[in-house]
Amino acid sequence: MHSSLLRFRVRFIVGRRRICAPLLIERCPISPLGDIDPKTGVLKNPKCRNYGKSISGKVFAYPVSCGSTVGSYVLYQLSKVGRGPQAIVVKQVDPVLLVGCILGGIELVECSHEDFWYMARDGYVVELNPEEHTLTLIPQ
Repeated sequence: MHSSLLRFRVRFIVGRRRICAPLLIERCPISPLGDIDPKTGVLKNPKCRNYGKSISGKVFAYPVSCGSTVGSYVLYQLSKVGRGPQAIVVKQVDPVLLVGCILGGIELVECSHEDFWYMARDGYVVELNPEEHTLTLIPQ
């Protein structure tokens, strides 16, 4: 393995597709209902450090979800309009996020490694490999 790659063992909760996509990471909890525009996939909460950026087509990572059960339908709507993320990575899966990813066909991965949350940066490429149960960070 190339020395600049960072590989972590993870749990694949929803989906088993191999994915390679850019990373967008938030450091605070995300409420799909309050923080993500369901029509565009843009982060609409000005308290988010990636305010105004789209999660569409990315691996979207954040520690935990919060908020209403309607958040599941926001994730479903994002997928329905073609604006959903390729995958969501969280420290801990909750039922609302789980249902939303199932409905929307969004890969859901649980990564509890503190090193991932410390080292990951926006723009890194993430490779998710369900056969090896790994998430690889590729600095750009």
